[in-house]
Amino acid sequence: MFTELVQGIGWMYGMFVITGGVIGYLQAGSTTSLYTGIVAGSIAVFGGILVKKSEKFVDIGLKLLSAVSIGLLFIFQRRLQETGFKFMPLGFMMINSLGILVLSVLSLKERSVVSDQKNK
Repeated sequence: MFTELVQGIGWMYGMFVITGGVIGYLQAGSTTSLYTGIVAGSIAVFGGILVKKSEKFVDIGLKLLSAVSIGLLFIFQRRLQETGFKFMPLGFMMINSLGILVLSVLSLKERSVVSDQKNK
């Protein structure tokens, strides 16, 4: 159940991250936002594609999405404090990152339970 949700939205999360990096660069001239957005977003898109297209590599894709979302949560949290807790766009992306993290972890747990049941 959770894996199907991640299959539908995992790659979109990566596209949001890339888009956010580009917008950060265009609005504020932040090359850090651009590079971080492109790298982290590309990894997330790749993870989302693995989850959607390759049964053999679903767990790797879920772990990539989890890692990216954890890293970005730390970055967004720090920047949110620096901006005086201005919600948009950092708070929005924190919610997206937290959502992907929760879904990825639940999906990994679900797959582990199913795998254990098959092995009995």
